[in-house]
Amino acid sequence: MLVIATDEAGYGPKLGPMVVTGSTWVSQERSGPPSDQAFQDYRQPISLGKTRLVVDDSKAVFKSGGTLFPLRVLAAYTSQICAWDANSVDDFLRNTHGPDWLNPLDSPWLVLQDQTSIPWPATEVGLLQQAWQSAGAKLVDCKTTVLPASRFNQIIDRGSNKSDLLGETTLGLVQRLLANQKERQEIYIYCDRHGGRRYYAGLLQHYFPSQTPEVITETASLSRYRIETDLGLATISFTVKGDRFTPVAYSSMIAKWIREEMMLRLNHFFQTHSSDSSLEPTAGYPVDADRFLKQTESLRSTLGIADKHLIRCR
Repeated sequence: MLVIATDEAGYGPKLGPMVVTGSTWVSQERSGPPSDQAFQDYRQPISLGKTRLVVDDSKAVFKSGGTLFPLRVLAAYTSQICAWDANSVDDFLRNTHGPDWLNPLDSPWLVLQDQTSIPWPATEVGLLQQAWQSAGAKLVDCKTTVLPASRFNQIIDRGSNKSDLLGETTLGLVQRLLANQKERQEIYIYCDRHGGRRYYAGLLQHYFPSQTPEVITETASLSRYRIETDLGLATISFTVKGDRFTPVAYSSMIAKWIREEMMLRLNHFFQTHSSDSSLEPTAGYPVDADRFLKQTESLRSTLGIADKHLIRCR
């Protein structure tokens, strides 16, 4: 059976991009819904020298100011499994998002300043391959959508609310992942719930218009539907704390890695251009973002940085 899992990083912050990632898996289970048993190997901690990796909710795996190394190893593993020519964040995004993932004129702070290439951690990737080679489910694809503030604000200005934006981005990503598969098979799609949204039938109808989605359940914790796709009938679930399911957690970790790499660039850009030695980096969340924006107000004016390109309107 085919399993597609999506999650986001950066839905709440005021600064930095929102990132949505989806992963595609083939499970050896004969009929669904898929169980976490097929993914249990990914939940076992793997030692990576001074740190370790376990596939779990990215908020639990990575703490602000912590090392990105385990997430980077996971990204390198993803590139290896998907047979991409990639050894950097930008290479990864060219393969998962496309060459147009960034407009450098709108977001120069997200452009890599130091062009020195850091090799992928090959030894650690080998450890993951060895640990996961007998897993009951295999990763086969990964896609990402990155929305810098400029693009985020453009979509909101067209009349979408924040939940709509996340839902549309997520289902667009699901379509891209489905388009890369050829065989008709049983399909299960898992998404973390989008804000407080409970009803998704209308959104699904827009992206899968061949028939009206069948509502299975719409409760406070789970919204589940059946939809017709080009590969056959699919069951799609929007779940509160959906990243408890391993494939969703995997996607959340990749999304978190990309966002954190982008925040490193944003902070480096402003600290490099600023004469204020007391300028501390920001994670982009509202209260600290306001502090950061106040400290960089004069600098942003000098550099001609428009608020709509840097600061999210929602």
